[in-house]
Amino acid sequence: MNDRTYLVNKIKHFPNKPGVYLMKDAAGTIIYVGKAKELKKRVQSYFSKDKDLKTEALAVKIADIDVIITGNEMQALITENHLIKKHQPKYNINLKDGKTYAVIRVTADIFPRIFRTRRLVFDGSAYFGPFPKAEEIDTYLALIEKLFPLRKCRGPFKKRSHPCIYYHIGRCSAPCSGGISRDEYALIVDKIKKLLRGDTGELIKELSSKMKQASADLEFEKAALYRDQYNAVRHITELQKLSLGSGATSDYMGVAVRDKFASFVVLKVRAGKVLGKEVFKTHVYSSKEEALSQFIFQYYAQVQEYPRAVYLPGFAERELVQAVLKDRGSPAEARPDAAARTAADPAAVLSPDTSAKAAKAAAEASAKEAASGAPGKTSIIVTVPQRGRHLAMIKMAVVNAEQDLRITSLDSLVELKIALKLADIPIRIEGFDIAHLGGTHMTASMVCFVNGRPEKSAYRKFKIKTLDGAVDDYEAMREVVARRYSRVLNEGLPQPDLILIDGGKGQLNAALAVLSTLGLGQIPIAGLAKKHEELFLPDKEEPLVLSRDSLALKLLQAVRDESHRFATTFHKKLRQKKAVLSVLEKFDGVGKAKSRMLLTAFGSLQAIADSPAAELARVARMSKTKAESLLEGLKAELGN
Repeated sequence: MNDRTYLVNKIKHFPNKPGVYLMKDAAGTIIYVGKAKELKKRVQSYFSKDKDLKTEALAVKIADIDVIITGNEMQALITENHLIKKHQPKYNINLKDGKTYAVIRVTADIFPRIFRTRRLVFDGSAYFGPFPKAEEIDTYLALIEKLFPLRKCRGPFKKRSHPCIYYHIGRCSAPCSGGISRDEYALIVDKIKKLLRGDTGELIKELSSKMKQASADLEFEKAALYRDQYNAVRHITELQKLSLGSGATSDYMGVAVRDKFASFVVLKVRAGKVLGKEVFKTHVYSSKEEALSQFIFQYYAQVQEYPRAVYLPGFAERELVQAVLKDRGSPAEARPDAAARTAADPAAVLSPDTSAKAAKAAAEASAKEAASGAPGKTSIIVTVPQRGRHLAMIKMAVVNAEQDLRITSLDSLVELKIALKLADIPIRIEGFDIAHLGGTHMTASMVCFVNGRPEKSAYRKFKIKTLDGAVDDYEAMREVVARRYSRVLNEGLPQPDLILIDGGKGQLNAALAVLSTLGLGQIPIAGLAKKHEELFLPDKEEPLVLSRDSLALKLLQAVRDESHRFATTFHKKLRQKKAVLSVLEKFDGVGKAKSRMLLTAFGSLQAIADSPAAELARVARMSKTKAESLLEGLKAELGN
């Protein structure tokens, strides 16, 4: 708790000038960084009688406040962003807690690959998206695989003497073995990029022409193939059918705030077509306007492609955002002026005269280059639309943000906080389960829920290494919790707000002992036993029984059931893999190593049986005679 009298007296001496305020907890840790046009007035608002609940939740944690005076608001915004990056305060927005949709990556290799990813690697690769619906990205990738036979092998490009199985089934052009030249391959990649940008007119004409020609030549099977491809491309064109004018390349920002949560939506328009949206959810303890400015700064510091225009809702600080984006997200590094020195040294106090001249010069340069349409640091135009189609797009972004908040389990999270008497709303919950069959293939899972919803990219699975076939659920839980949270500490990963163990008092105590040893005993933890849905808590002899209709219980059940599903699925895959390997190992000349090589290369017994003997011999490094013997025996085993 804080000393209100001390804080109120200290705030009285703050100036009413632009600057940044740093709020600290009792341990001296910076928990929130904010900017203000008038420091004294803004900081006093945190302790006023009519503050809202989210502000109160932050205010009770504040033990001390420091301020940094700047020359103007723009410098305050830059300094604020610098300090947020440096200290990563708990109560500032954090885009790592948000969800971004998958994108399609075209690598920058000599012979590029194409695949879906959520991770951006700035090595020259091209990215397309985002795609808010999984079926949309699957449609693109399936069509690309049919139309354009790019290489499938992962990792750096390597020369090979013989092509892989994908070449034989028409899904790879075999650049590794000289099946296609680099220039021919580059033409294919260019066509793919046009398709992903929405430039499908040329491809549609080409497919239509080939379809008609094949039909005229009475090659009906080929004509049917071109017809299917033609229809697939037309379908992709329909996915991009909303047009906002020729060549428009813009981002539209929307934000919604409810309780301590905010949802930010970016509608991305490229080449005049809406390609999709990105959604970020995080907790927020500031005003909507302040949260939006922090979001914009963080968002454009990490994107690869910048739009020509950014459209903001009416309450946004347009001038500040324009000043930030004119240097494409890194104004402090790009400009050797007073504002840059402030970001490099936040303790510096600038004179209003110097900062005003710098800001005026920057604004004039920005306006001049924007008016000329010249590309470069000042090419991004920031606008708050008042009418027309751009305002309609802003409203659409806001509606999407509000909808995203509605489907976030806010009520269940608040109820769970109250039920377990937690200090904070459990935004991030991590759940554990153990799976085995008589001690064989003992596995464990860790699932993650953020804002009450599964965050599957954060799921982890474990093979239990220490038991050697013994059945000991408690020891297995100790191992997996130790491995998980040792890594969290070593790599600085986000810590959960709640840990849920699938099990009763024994499993709970096993996990709790490990957390205490690691110095993480402060993380709330609970065990949920399935038989009677009893909730076991540390230092409580009797279990807590929540109503079967409780939203908090339903959320915990969802986490527990998901961790169980993930663990048993992994366990089943290991058993199936072991069964497949045992079948292969029965044949002469096929040991453990060769079995794994074959299964990794072909994926299943049936795929191995359907492959040419020469391909099996190459993959498993065996003689052709042994490969033919393996094929004969395997086909008999499968009843082929």
